[in-house]
Amino acid sequence: MIAPIEREEAEITPAALDTLFSVSGGYPYFVQAYGKATWDAAVRTEIAEEDVRLTAPEAESELAVGFFGSRYERATPAEREYLRAMAELVEGKDEPAPTARIAEHLERRPSSLSPARDALIKKGLVYSGERGRIAFTVPHFGRYLLTQD
Repeated sequence: MIAPIEREEAEITPAALDTLFSVSGGYPYFVQAYGKATWDAAVRTEIAEEDVRLTAPEAESELAVGFFGSRYERATPAEREYLRAMAELVEGKDEPAPTARIAEHLERRPSSLSPARDALIKKGLVYSGERGRIAFTVPHFGRYLLTQD
């Protein structure tokens, strides 16, 4: 079977693939977004690591509008406050936040935040992989939230 890139008589270096996986967080939709931005901007038939790095900001801009923005808009003001607190606590990194720390950060009782947390889980924006911790369902969402006012 011939890979799509080979049908176009092009290739991508292993370092470029590693970088593409890294900047996309390995999330399939993001791999496509970063790959498309890189492909569209490529000036050579061999896509290199530098090509991926140069086009990453364009992919991130596209995702901010079309992917993250639409998810953020689905959240109520209380849910957005919860999401923002999560992002601040993990400093935009793709890791879970302790729910007790979120309550401390917001200066609220943990039980008062349960409705927002539960609604965010139902909307598919966050998940709880272990008791007392909550994480974003997609990579880079925390980083995106830190750029929002």
